[in-house]
Amino acid sequence: MRTENSSEVITKKKQQIIDATKVLFRDKDFDEITMSAIASATHVAKGTIFNYFKTKESIFLTILMEEYQRFIDLFAQKLEHETIKNKSTLKKLILETTASIWDDPNLYLFRLDASLAMLEQTSDVELVAKVKSHMYETTQKLDAYIHNYVENAENISIVSIMFTVNALLIGYSNLVSSQKMQNLLQKYELNDYQLNAKAETLASLDFFLNGYLKTSSK
Repeated sequence: MRTENSSEVITKKKQQIIDATKVLFRDKDFDEITMSAIASATHVAKGTIFNYFKTKESIFLTILMEEYQRFIDLFAQKLEHETIKNKSTLKKLILETTASIWDDPNLYLFRLDASLAMLEQTSDVELVAKVKSHMYETTQKLDAYIHNYVENAENISIVSIMFTVNALLIGYSNLVSSQKMQNLLQKYELNDYQLNAKAETLASLDFFLNGYLKTSSK
C-alpha cells in the first residue's frame, strides 16, 4: 500500500481547508468568518490552520485565484477544442463561457474581488507573486493563440476582456444577492423590477464586445 509523502499530505490538508472555507462563505460574509470557524469546519485545531496559511486573507486569496484560474482554464479548453477563426466565433465563445459561470454554484466567490487589494496586502507575498505569475503566463498563451488564429485580432487583450467579465459578474451578483434590495422590492410589490442578473450580464457583455472587438482591429 502506497504511503503519502509529506508534500502530498500538505497539499491535501490545504485543499481541505480551502474546501471548508468555501462552504462557510456561501452563508457568511468575509468579515464574519474567523480562523476558529475555519478550523472547526476543517476539524482541526486553530493552530494547525496557521501551519498552512499565515492569515485568513491568504486562504481567501487562494480561493479567489483558484476561481480565476478555473475560468481561464475553461476558456482555454474551449478555445483549443473549437474552431475560432474570426471575431464573431470568438465573441460567441466568450459569451458562452460567461453564461456557464452564472450556472456555477461557486459564483458567489467573485464577490471577494471587491476585497482583492486588501487581501493581497495582508497575504503571503510569495503566494501573491506565485499566483499572479502563473495567471500572467496563462493569459499570455491565450493572447498568443487568439493573435495567431483569429482574423484581425492582433490588438485583442484577453486580460481586458476578463476584467470586464469579472466586473459584470461582481456587479450583478451583488445586486441580486443584496437581501436589503430584495426586501424593498417585495415590500413595495415591485416585482417587475426583479433583475435577471444572468441575462443582464450577457446583454452588457455583448454590448461591450461589439465595441471592443470592432475598435481592436484598428
